[in-house]
Parts: sequence; C-alpha cells; structure tokens
Amino acid sequence: MRLTWFCMLLICMHQSLAQIILLESSAHLHLDEQTTLYAEGEVFLSGTLDNQGEIAFEQHVDFGSNKELGTINFTGNENQTVSGDSLNVQKWRMNNSGRVDVFSPSVSISGELDLESGVISTQFTRFIVSGIIKGGSHLSFVDGALTVNTRTGVETLFPMGYQGEYLPLTIADAGESILTISLNPAEDHDQIVPSDSLVGVTNDIIWTISQSKGAPIKSKVSLSYSNFDFMDLSGESEIKAESYSPVIVKRQSDSSYVSLGIGEGSDLDQLSSGNLFSLQEFFMDSDTVQFAVGVLPRVSGLKLFVPTAFTPGSSDEANNLFRPFINELDIRSLDLKVWDSNNAKVFDKFWIDSPLNETGWNGQSNGRDVSQGIYYYQFKLIAGNGQAFNQSGTVMLIR
Repeated sequence: MRLTWFCMLLICMHQSLAQIILLESSAHLHLDEQTTLYAEGEVFLSGTLDNQGEIAFEQHVDFGSNKELGTINFTGNENQTVSGDSLNVQKWRMNNSGRVDVFSPSVSISGELDLESGVISTQFTRFIVSGIIKGGSHLSFVDGALTVNTRTGVETLFPMGYQGEYLPLTIADAGESILTISLNPAEDHDQIVPSDSLVGVTNDIIWTISQSKGAPIKSKVSLSYSNFDFMDLSGESEIKAESYSPVIVKRQSDSSYVSLGIGEGSDLDQLSSGNLFSLQEFFMDSDTVQFAVGVLPRVSGLKLFVPTAFTPGSSDEANNLFRPFINELDIRSLDLKVWDSNNAKVFDKFWIDSPLNETGWNGQSNGRDVSQGIYYYQFKLIAGNGQAFNQSGTVMLIR
C-alpha cells in the first residue's frame, strides 16, 4: 500500500487532488525539481517530505514534524492555516485571495518571500526572511511581526499591514542586522508627546523596530500610511503656518516625538493616505526605535506670526496666551514687554528654552486680570538657529 500511494502521487503530480490528503507516519513523499503538486484538499503530513519541486496548497496544511519544506505556494480562495514544528522554507509564494494564518513556533525563509496576493498573519509565530522579499501591496502584506536579515548597501522593505491596510516601511541601509518590525495602535494617547515644532501626532499606528543583532544603524526611512485621521491628533497645539504636511516622526529617549524632516510628501490638504520620506537620518544604537506620522507646519523660509488679538481665560486654550509664533524647531529665548494705553508697564518677562504652551502673556499684571482693551507690546525673539526677531505693535485683549 505504501508503494502504491507513493506511485499515485507521482502520477497525479500535475493534476488536482480535491480530497483530504493524509501522508501516514510510515510514508515518504518525494518531489523532484521539475514537479509541481497541486493539493486542493486539506493536507496532513505525518510522514516524511522531500520537496525539491513545488507544492501548491488550496486549503489548510499541517506539516507535522517536517521542517525542510522547499518551495510552497498558497493558492486558496478562502482563508488558510499553516501548522507544524519550526519550518524552514526555500521559497514562500502567496497567491491567496484571503489570508494565511501561521501556527508554528517559527518560520525561516532562506530564499524568497513572494507576495502577489493574500495576507500572512504572523500573530503566533516568529516569521524570519533571510533572502529577498518580492511584491507587497494593498493586496498582499504581513500582518503581525516580520524579522528580516538585512544586508549592507541594500534597501530593506518591510511589507507590513494592519487591519486590512497596507502600511510598509523601508530602511535605506541597515547594514548587517537582524531587525523585527511590528505595527500597533497607540494604547494610551496621552503617552504620545509631540515636540514643540509639531502640530501633533496621529494615534493610528506606531511602527516599532527591534534589533537583535548588528552594529548601530544610521539611515533614512520611508513609509506609507493609509486612511489616517488627521482631524484627531494627540498633543495637538496651535502653530500658525502657510500649510501643513504629514511627516515621519521618531520617538526620543524622553518619549517625545520629533520630526525627521519633510523629505518628500504632500501638503496635508485633508489627505488621509500617502507616502513619506525622511529628510534626516535616524540613529539606532539600542534595541528598539519607534516611528509614527505627525503634522508639521510647512512654510518657505523662516517666518514669524504675531496674533492681533487673544482671549485669556476662555475655553480656547490655543488663544489664552499672547505670544509670537515661529516656524522653527525651537525658540531659544523670548523677551516680552507689554504696556497699557496709559503707558504703564503691565508685563515684563524673559524666557529661555521654554515650552511653547508656557511662553506668553496671560492677560494679568501682578497676578490680577487686566481689563479688556488695546495693549502695546515689544519683544525680542531668538530662534533656534540664532536668528533674531525684534517687533513692536498692538494687540487686542478680549474678555
């Protein structure tokens, strides 16, 4: 019987097998290099597998104790599952119209991960690619975590996705490293702290990269985002600018997010999807780095904006303080003086490296509210690049 079963498989190697395929523990299945076996039914491999060709699976497959799988192809019209011990694959091809859920301690792909269609769910496995990655699109990506052995001088694509959205990230050159990337929504929006130069940071998705082997990385990064809500930003602040742009932001050691600069990308204009490229390099000398998408004021040249009115004590927190705004990463210092219509000085203060939301006149003099009306101001502002701005004028205080 074992010999008959072996021969039947060879005879049917170019035909479809619709029934459940069970390879008993005492059986052996060998496919040579020119052989392609199409399995339409569920497959249970309790025996030994020697695959020098290709096996195309249309339903669930359990590889049992087989570890060396050769080239496998997932071609089902519905969701499929893969199970077995730690699996070593030469080539993993995806031609699935649904998703493939992997239930194995680890999957290691030495040759090629070919993503044409279908989603690979790696929630329950360590999915490692040492070879090359082909494809990746809104039709086919990795949902979960993906580990890649990077190579010096080679751009590394992480074709990731989350909840049906394609959200890939690419590193220009990570050297000889082992990097794992995962996508997660921000669990606590209050923990997302943008730097003073950002309008805010989206709380849709955070890309997390962990390094398990390799030298420190200094490289540029690009990513794609899809269906993000730019009307709901964490840490949103009022920064006046000609226009605004989505930008890649990186989490710092103090947990704040800073912009990597506008390399290429589009003005915000209520766009919810796009591609972003960092202008600045990111540096990774620890085991984890996180990226997100933020909103950055976008202007041509260094510009200053001074409000003509403000409303201290109102519900509009963005307009509670009178202060100048500048499209600069930092305000090094601000010296602000204010007089009333009788030329009596009501405010005089000097700040150095003060947070934007704590810098400005709150409409009080000696701890008491001053009356509504027109006030005269004079300030000297030093931008982060050392450029100085001196201005005087009037501002309307409204209560």
